[in-house]
Amino acid sequence: MISGESSAGRELDARFRGTHPTKPTEATATEHRIAEIKIAKKAHPLNDWPENQMKSPKVPKRKLAQSPRSKSDTIETVIRLEKRVWEVAQQRNAAEFKKLVPADAVMIFQSGIVLQPEYLLTMNARTISRYEIRDMRGFMPNATTVILYYEALRLGQQNGAAFPSGPVVETTTWIRRGKRWVAILNQETPISA
Repeated sequence: MISGESSAGRELDARFRGTHPTKPTEATATEHRIAEIKIAKKAHPLNDWPENQMKSPKVPKRKLAQSPRSKSDTIETVIRLEKRVWEVAQQRNAAEFKKLVPADAVMIFQSGIVLQPEYLLTMNARTISRYEIRDMRGFMPNATTVILYYEALRLGQQNGAAFPSGPVVETTTWIRRGKRWVAILNQETPISA
């Protein structure tokens, strides 16, 4: 920019021509560059100068703490969503299931690990004839996560083979994405009757 191409450069050239009639030395070239930066900063007072790029803007941190009542309400909301997952799975309602269980969700069943896309592909081969949910509880390790745990008993079959008999302990991790809660991880563990 020392060439005088910009308006800031032309202003500097005019200022230096009036005060330095001789050829600029290395010291005056440095002074010229410093003056050019100062003028450019005034013309473009954006926060994009190299010395400002290293500084983090002072942004007040939002407190994510929730009152006990708010936590309780959130857990109750997520419990209703968990029960809805069971309903739509039984109904084989893939569209509703996708809203509650995202594509990156993982389900760990007694039969193995199943990702959400695989579950949807096999949904029509799975029949949940009856299920019971007992003693569902939850807790919030942080403001965007709810972990539910409960006992479940389900009867049905997949590809003509009956589900393993007996109750299981179900654990589901729900996370908040934007304004919605989604089930990101589910695991069932068999327990003795």
